[in-house]
Amino acid sequence: MTNACCVNRNESMFSRADWGISFFARNSHNATDPNKFNQVLRDMMKEIASRAANDGLVWREKFAVQEANYSPSQRIYALGQCTPDLSRNDFEKCLRNAIFQISGYCSNSLGCKVMSFSCNIRYALYKFYSSVSPTPKPASNLGPTALPFPPPSNSTNSEGHFQFLLN
Repeated sequence: MTNACCVNRNESMFSRADWGISFFARNSHNATDPNKFNQVLRDMMKEIASRAANDGLVWREKFAVQEANYSPSQRIYALGQCTPDLSRNDFEKCLRNAIFQISGYCSNSLGCKVMSFSCNIRYALYKFYSSVSPTPKPASNLGPTALPFPPPSNSTNSEGHFQFLLN
């Protein structure tokens, strides 16, 4: 998953899909074999949308990743992600809309990110996300376990304002 921050407007956003595109960015370099690149990318995007809509774990986690070889030396990495409040139907619609927008905004580009308030999709020739394993359900007879990550720490500057690092 990627770490990103999205600030929404002053109206309720929960359980209401908003997949109007609010941001896109594309890599300025284009594929040397656009037909092959676009075919691999289309197949990847179909797989992300299908897994996101049908895979129970992906559905609960609200993201899907996919990797594929573009050439013997180049790999394409892709991630689709939605906000956790969306219904399964809205989740699939939002991702499919973002995938559709890629063909218009990012044709032949070696990397692209399309974002709305409810979902985003991105692909690149480098791995831009962390590998995430599903969290196993704890066995009831194991007793207490330690937290897997330390709590996040925030710092304040000399004026007392909080500082956060966003990727």
